[in-house]
Amino acid sequence: VIRPQFRIVKEIRMNLFLKWFSLRFPEVPLLFVIRHPCAVVLSRMQWGWDSASDLASFMAQPALVEDYLADKLEVIEGARTEEQKHALVWCISNLVPLRQFAGSELPVFLYERMVDRPEREVPRLFNSIGQDYAPSVFKALRRPSSSTPADSAVMHGRPSASSWKSKLSRRKIDEILAVVDAFGLRYLYADDRP
Repeated sequence: VIRPQFRIVKEIRMNLFLKWFSLRFPEVPLLFVIRHPCAVVLSRMQWGWDSASDLASFMAQPALVEDYLADKLEVIEGARTEEQKHALVWCISNLVPLRQFAGSELPVFLYERMVDRPEREVPRLFNSIGQDYAPSVFKALRRPSSSTPADSAVMHGRPSASSWKSKLSRRKIDEILAVVDAFGLRYLYADDRP
């Protein structure tokens, strides 16, 4: 019988209550993995996710709007394209936890760096949760997750972290990054403008 000592929970809808969770369960280490906004927008559109309902749920929360979005209402209301609206979801989902946690209180990892430089990011990741790791972790990183679509580049042995660059037009990329800029989050990927 295998009895694991640890569990990893991947939760993409938990960002807005990460601080609440950390205050109630301080013994649970958190890792905040951020994926490039263009990659997320493309993925959300390919999966057919509804940006309007996500934005409506954000805007229906007066405290959220007052505390984090009041100075962004013009940007939110001015979003016209699906790319802009999905970019807003990315921005709000990342802005809140990045503002709620101080300094190193929430270890932040960029997905693309984890894919491109696992030898640097894996030790940092394990160090942030106070655990050792075996070299076999690098082999496990090459296995696609169960949620990876069959037509994904990673399923065919091709790098996937920046495949959005060939799938989104320059205009769409600029639209997405303009929203990210307006939210003050461009610093996360400042050196990655295609």
